[in-house]
Amino acid sequence: MAIVTVYNFKVRNSQRGTYEVAKAKCPRETIAEMGLYGRIIEGTGEEVEDSLLTESKRYYRSTASPVPLAQWGPLVAAQSNPGVARSA
Repeated sequence: MAIVTVYNFKVRNSQRGTYEVAKAKCPRETIAEMGLYGRIIEGTGEEVEDSLLTESKRYYRSTASPVPLAQWGPLVAAQSNPGVARSA
């Protein structure tokens, strides 16, 4: 199986006019396809097997994931600002 790097990213909430941290991680190419609606959060890369991606190329952390929660929580806090949702 192939290994891919997935990243946290922000998506545009058009109703609020803000960017919010998405609940999933995606490969850089998938985020780029979102155009202005997706913004990668650099430094959040994680290598996972491509078989763990959904059909829409999203990776949702499971409780069985080997990635410690510490790598998900602080990165969101470090990137947060008013109007940005916090997710773990």
